[in-house]
Amino acid sequence: MSGEMVNLQKSFAKFSPNTSTDYRDSLANNMCLHCQDSLGSYLGLPVDMGRSKVEAFGHLLDSVAKRLADFSSLRLSAASKLVIINSNLVASFNHVLSVFKVPVSICDKIDSMLARFWWQSSSTSRGLAFRSAALLHLPKGGSPRSSWGCRGLMQGMSALSPGLSWKVGYGSKKFTRDGKFSTKTAYALLVRQSIVSVASVPVLDSWWKQFWGLSMLPKLKKFIWKLLHDALPLTTILHQRGMPVSPVCVFCHQNCESVSHLFRDCELVSDLLVHGPLGFSRNSLLDKSFGPWFIDTITNFRVVKNWHGLAFFVSFMWAVWISRNHKVFRHAVVSPTLILHVAAEWVSRGEEALAVSEIRHSAHTPSFPLGICWLQGSESDALDCCLLFDGAWNASDNTAGIGWIFRDIRSDLVLGGGLRATRAASALQACLCALKMAKRRGFDRLQVYTDCAQLVSILTRAGGKDISYVWLLDAIHDIVKSLNACNIRKVPRSWVSPAHWLVGQARHLIPPYPSKVLVI
Repeated sequence: MSGEMVNLQKSFAKFSPNTSTDYRDSLANNMCLHCQDSLGSYLGLPVDMGRSKVEAFGHLLDSVAKRLADFSSLRLSAASKLVIINSNLVASFNHVLSVFKVPVSICDKIDSMLARFWWQSSSTSRGLAFRSAALLHLPKGGSPRSSWGCRGLMQGMSALSPGLSWKVGYGSKKFTRDGKFSTKTAYALLVRQSIVSVASVPVLDSWWKQFWGLSMLPKLKKFIWKLLHDALPLTTILHQRGMPVSPVCVFCHQNCESVSHLFRDCELVSDLLVHGPLGFSRNSLLDKSFGPWFIDTITNFRVVKNWHGLAFFVSFMWAVWISRNHKVFRHAVVSPTLILHVAAEWVSRGEEALAVSEIRHSAHTPSFPLGICWLQGSESDALDCCLLFDGAWNASDNTAGIGWIFRDIRSDLVLGGGLRATRAASALQACLCALKMAKRRGFDRLQVYTDCAQLVSILTRAGGKDISYVWLLDAIHDIVKSLNACNIRKVPRSWVSPAHWLVGQARHLIPPYPSKVLVI
């Protein structure tokens, strides 16, 4: 016997509901265990469930409600709320959705709670949704679009479909370019089919994809999204919903407050667009309706790469909205100078945020030495060979080609070289192969040239090693220690072009050979 004992404090007995109470208590007393009706939960997931799935997953609603209550007291922007929803709230129960098929009623209630949290302006308000929740589910870049040839075939199939019959296929997905199924493309397709019209202005998915990729404050991006979807609480919309507000514009007190009037056609705003820093012509404001004019304006700024003009244009629209709200809720005095000042202030905020983002990005980007880095020996050691190597591989099947050139250190005389067709998925494997060939040829005083900055960073880094390439790094260091002198240098691609040409030749040798070496 192992001698192990049962922990009676952590153990219990569970009986079938059909078991009588007397028999249940008697058997539990004989085993010195207490009875429980459920096996409980493991890692937050219920182990056993009864007939009512809604009751079993009701704790998800309580968990989401508690988290929402913690964040509702904070005055967060729409962009901040979206980050919290995706990174915190959804992540809190995402593991449950990956294991169980949660009832639709539970999912709908959670979706309603998240949507209300995103639309509400304070913890005391219930929130006013100006668009359906289905619109919020759409991917930022729109649904993936099939290729031109596939779309032509689908149009042809629609004409032939009345005379065709169903047949078992081979499982490829016709709504993606590569024919491979993914949950992302399937979800986008289903969501797109369930929505007939989502925007007040017809906007291409490609335009939204480019817009979301612009370097702009997330707050401003969400504002533009609401503006183009008529999701701003304008007085005209509120009046149509039966609220006791005047639909007249608060600036001119003449026309109804609509998106086009407030952000372009109002006399105050149009004068600023024409005579302000943006310098629009009066005719350009009248040629098109607001939606196409707004989209074309952002597109033109992006095409000519006038990023400052784009930032000021979006900030100007945001300044108009802020000034309007101050006039409505605080009875503030609004002047053209104030609107331009607010717009310039938000342009400065965007530039500061972009500068901070670049600093943080550069801090997390692996740095590499710009000069020569000695892996073995010192600058006083003489070198006799320059090793140029390069590698390339196909990420789908890891088929790779490696090429290396040995050159005299004091001239362009080629001392030898080679190529290899193999299986690889890292620049470290190309470096290891080239160093082995140099060791085999008897070169022990090497100057290594590579165009891979990440490789130089990994080889010269003094910190911890990534488990994915630790054995490769150890093998390279063993070879380097056996040499008398060795340094490595990051060089432009043109410097290793001979080795790169050998790589192209090596990749032609892969089929049908699993590993092929050719030494010059």
